[in-house]
Amino acid sequence: MQGIFFDLDGTLLNECHQLNPRTVNAIAAVRQMGIKVCLASGRTYHSMRPFYEQLELDTPLACYNGAKIVFASDEIQEQGLPAFVIKELIQISREEQVHLNLYNDEIWFTERPESLEAKQYAEKTHMVPQGGSLDHLSKLNCTKALFIASPDRLTQLAPLVRARLGEYIDLTSAMSQFLEVLQKGVNKAWAIKQIAERLNIDLKQCLAFGDGLNDLEMIQAVAHGVAMQNAHSTLKQYAQAIAGHHAEDGVADYLQSYFGLKSPLIEVD
Repeated sequence: MQGIFFDLDGTLLNECHQLNPRTVNAIAAVRQMGIKVCLASGRTYHSMRPFYEQLELDTPLACYNGAKIVFASDEIQEQGLPAFVIKELIQISREEQVHLNLYNDEIWFTERPESLEAKQYAEKTHMVPQGGSLDHLSKLNCTKALFIASPDRLTQLAPLVRARLGEYIDLTSAMSQFLEVLQKGVNKAWAIKQIAERLNIDLKQCLAFGDGLNDLEMIQAVAHGVAMQNAHSTLKQYAQAIAGHHAEDGVADYLQSYFGLKSPLIEVD
């Protein structure tokens, strides 16, 4: 194998949104075998960076579900949502009274930073929102938009968004309470294809791990797609294999078995 692409939340990270020591050591072991390790997440670049540094990676980062690829500190490829789409999404959010996050230049904007949705999102991502009216963003491109609500409410909202903007956008979901809006044709598979070309690796010689519907295109784009035990049922249907639960070192266990890594993966004093 030439490369491995990992989702973060629900896959590489544990239930506290942290990297377990066994996971860190397993990834270090496969990197020592000459395998390229890359991260592909719905998170912003800044919220991915601490994990990237902890794993001591030197590969490009796929952020915002592929809408931004950071090849190096001075080389960024971004496929964001145009201003007229942002204007319509703001209008939909107000009409339907559904929480909306917008992202521009690595800043998270929301009109209700005091809401439960915003507080829970901030706790997960360690980001601080910029509150106030979103109207100024209707004149700008944004990297991604994110509606947050109950699964039932988002099931009602998705057809409405598609009816008004389907020609220009795609919808995806990292978890049941998220409805993410991306530029048409942009997803993790699109991003990892750009990364694979840059790294001169063949996706037919790569693995990918994920848990959400936003990982579906990615696990289909590689030779060996792996869904976590806690993954969405649809993702499991398309995966070549199932790894253990993300809260129980599922990735570390799978890598240890697949590559025959030495045990234990944690040094004992």
